Amino acid sequence: MTEVTTVPAAAHRPRTNIEEDLTPVIRDGLLFFEHPSLMTIICLPPHHPALQSPIKEVKYSRNVAALSGKGKKGASKVEKHSYLCDITNTDGTVHKIRFGVDAMIIEGNSRLKDDPELLRRSPTYEGYLAVVLLHGRTQVPTELATLSECPC
Repeated sequence: MTEVTTVPAAAHRPRTNIEEDLTPVIRDGLLFFEHPSLMTIICLPPHHPALQSPIKEVKYSRNVAALSGKGKKGASKVEKHSYLCDITNTDGTVHKIRFGVDAMIIEGNSRLKDDPELLRRSPTYEGYLAVVLLHGRTQVPTELATLSECPC
């Protein structure tokens, strides 16, 4: 069984008016910011192993790289174990990141291609990995805990 923890609402992410209803949750080593509409931002928690040394490259899976335009032509459904991206550190370590939820891909963070260190500078805001639309309400359970309790 996957252990799930929730982060206090004000933790680690600047908030705008739109983001007032975001619920931060840690699950499977990822940090999710879920909106009641089921639109969800996928991030790495600040203490994730991939963020502990300089990042050379973020390479998205074919599913994420294929998205384009306002209508997100090429968007596809993914399962929680589907491949999201590889994060390669400058020491050659490769971290394979999975989606962690069943969802429809809305967008990947294209800025990470040109500036992979954005993940380390702002892992829970500008350095987000992807935006997805969840399938069903039970995808990201919410149990109160803190970000420091993440097992990743």
